[in-house]
Amino acid sequence: MQKKLIILFLILFLSPAIFAQIEEPIDKTKITDAKRKQKFEDYFFEALKEKAIGNYDKAIENLEKCKIINADEFTLDFEIALNYKYLKDYEKAIIYSEKALKEAATVDFDTKKWILYQLQTLYGLQKDYQKRAEMLKQLVDAMPDLRFVYIMTLKNIRKYDEAIAQMNSIEKQGKLEPYQIGFMLGIFDRLGDNDKQEQWLKQHYKKFPNTYFYPKQLLQFYKAKGYLDKASQLEQELINKGILSPEPKTQGLQALIPALKAKYDNQKSYKVLKELVLLAADKQDWQTVLKYAADGTEVFPNQPLVYLMYGVGLNNTKAYKKSTQILESGLDFVLDNPKMEHDFIKQLIIAYNGIGNTKKANQLKKQLN
Repeated sequence: MQKKLIILFLILFLSPAIFAQIEEPIDKTKITDAKRKQKFEDYFFEALKEKAIGNYDKAIENLEKCKIINADEFTLDFEIALNYKYLKDYEKAIIYSEKALKEAATVDFDTKKWILYQLQTLYGLQKDYQKRAEMLKQLVDAMPDLRFVYIMTLKNIRKYDEAIAQMNSIEKQGKLEPYQIGFMLGIFDRLGDNDKQEQWLKQHYKKFPNTYFYPKQLLQFYKAKGYLDKASQLEQELINKGILSPEPKTQGLQALIPALKAKYDNQKSYKVLKELVLLAADKQDWQTVLKYAADGTEVFPNQPLVYLMYGVGLNNTKAYKKSTQILESGLDFVLDNPKMEHDFIKQLIIAYNGIGNTKKANQLKKQLN
């Protein structure tokens, strides 16, 4: 993405026709186009070098020098924004990204979409979901993988009808995942539409009669809404089908771990993974938690629970530095879930205390109050 923007910029900027239009540099001295071109190249490539080694402040300094030579080039503002993002100065990153977007008004969408993508990420980090939704709306057709992010954002700003319409679009394409069904049911729950929830769950249970996700959700729905007769009838039906097992005795829980490992290794199911890592954590089997939660961050990279459990395992094995990295990464995927965010922060406090960063730990403690 960044390389494409940089290459496009160099093609445009380094052409003689463009140079003919550049105003005099800041000192107003008569410098030839060739010298100005050389100065620009020196500053620009120095900025790329500094960014590559993590010297983001110095990269910004060199990019600002480039802007003295050519103040209206959108790629420079995009690069400055990117460096501020790496510095976690999201407010400045947004300012420069918005400026880049304005300057790129006449640029083809295939190029402009990367500025929109950066802005939606930054707005998400700042929890400005209204603006994030505006960016995502422009991106979903070109980047269909972002559609569910758009749906989650619509839920955050309470545009439930639009979120449902987007979910229907995904389902018509046959691309709706089980966890997305659960998310949609959460929207129905927000709307208080119990009939629609039940209709959806029964419809998908009939469509996939031998899966675990849909009947479990339907069973939980019946119990939560107090439909105890329906819950009892469905529970027995699932036990008879072998989809649901009777509640195991406590002493038998440890025996479930090897079976869940084998099942996950064979199926790579998020449902199985979740059950496995939670059970292993309950039994303080930290090696199992670490191994399978780590795998989960690769197989299910958008699921915050796997990052949380990975962090729990790392904290309990005193790998605090790595725990801060994993937990910070996973926290970005927590949307509209205060309880999970609270759990992440508690584990981050443990991790930062573990590496001796009490200042950061105390800052996080204030978020819990």
